[in-house]
Amino acid sequence: MRNRSGFLFAGRRNRRSASPAPATALLEARIIYQRTDVNGIKGEYYGQAESETRYATRQVEEGKEFPDSIFSFREVNSANAGDRLDFMEQIYITANGGAKSQNPLTTELSNWNRVMSDERFGDFLFNTTAFNGIGGTMGANAMNSGAILSKH
Repeated sequence: MRNRSGFLFAGRRNRRSASPAPATALLEARIIYQRTDVNGIKGEYYGQAESETRYATRQVEEGKEFPDSIFSFREVNSANAGDRLDFMEQIYITANGGAKSQNPLTTELSNWNRVMSDERFGDFLFNTTAFNGIGGTMGANAMNSGAILSKH
């Protein structure tokens, strides 16, 4: 089964598990959240949760992991599971200084790792904009005219 943008949902493997994710599970929106330490001990953090229940559990877990911090949580966006969810979380991380593994001296975020590599991020952006979304008719016209679109 494909959605309007042509992505295959049924049988697609979830990046966190070895078994195929059910098509209905991939269509359910997941949460992108921002965690802010009211005390200023930890930097802001952007994360994802698979459900409202997991989001609530994550808040408790993070409070226990950092007992000196007082966290405020806010849902900032949502996306379907898989690459779309990872892409959306990476947008927030990148827009707010990047992960510490990229910019250890300059970023104020608590995120240590990136969600997507540059290559995976670029591939997703190219594949979703060149022919479907932002590219719209430009992408379709370029395909029909025989033009070669390259991400390099």
